[in-house]
Formats: sequence, C-alpha cells, structure tokens
Amino acid sequence: FVPEQAHSAAGWTAILALVEAGMGVALVPRMAARERREDVVMRVLETDRPRRHVVAAVRHGAESGPAVARVLAALTETARSFPETVQQN
Repeated sequence: FVPEQAHSAAGWTAILALVEAGMGVALVPRMAARERREDVVMRVLETDRPRRHVVAAVRHGAESGPAVARVLAALTETARSFPETVQQN
C-alpha cells in the first residue's frame, strides 16, 4: 500500500479529525486514542506494536534538586498507570 496523498498535522485532535473526515488512516499513540470520535474506530495492531519512548526534559543543573526528583517520580508513576492496550470500539 502506498498512499496517493500524505497529510500532516501538528496535533492528534487534527489528525483524528482528518481520519474522521475520510482523509486517511493514522497510527495513533494510546494517549491520543482516548479521544473518542463517533466515526473513528481504534484497532490494536496485530503485529509487534510500535513503542513510544518518552523522556523528561530538565534544565541542566536542576536535575538533582528535591522538587525535580518529586516531579520525575510523579511522572514515572503516571506513565506506569497507562494500560497496556486500548479497548476496541
């Protein structure tokens, strides 16, 4: 499959709007898949799913401070709370 046209958008809301308008198909991260749209169906890929690696950006020299450590711990805990799969419509 080679698409005849390619579209790009800066945000997942716009990308899902393109899909909803019948303009194509998109690989969507789990976080964006939570935004439900009436005419968009989410399907879990049957193959090895792509993974997304997320990092935290911290100002140089501030990474060892206690406040930053607490924020990084909270971000890590939140990231671990995401389910492994997305429910299918």
